[in-house]
Amino acid sequence: MIGLSPAMTQLKKEIEIVAGSDLNVLIGGETGTGKELVAKAIHQGSPRAVNPLVYLNCAALPESVRRASCWSCKRGFYRGYQ
Repeated sequence: MIGLSPAMTQLKKEIEIVAGSDLNVLIGGETGTGKELVAKAIHQGSPRAVNPLVYLNCAALPESVRRASCWSCKRGFYRGYQ
């Protein structure tokens, strides 16, 4: 990722912070804004970089499955979640 604008500088700082954490990450944005590049940068800068990067297109999932998949819900927590 290249760029020296304040927005890019801030993005790079945030990528570094997130990459150092042990958290799942949800990246949102319009088509063509570089979500995949951000995901790859986070993954490459993390201790998990030795493992494959897994993408999940949340927009393609029904809402009940989306909530359960992204937020590690237990069975019965959301109506319709099996």
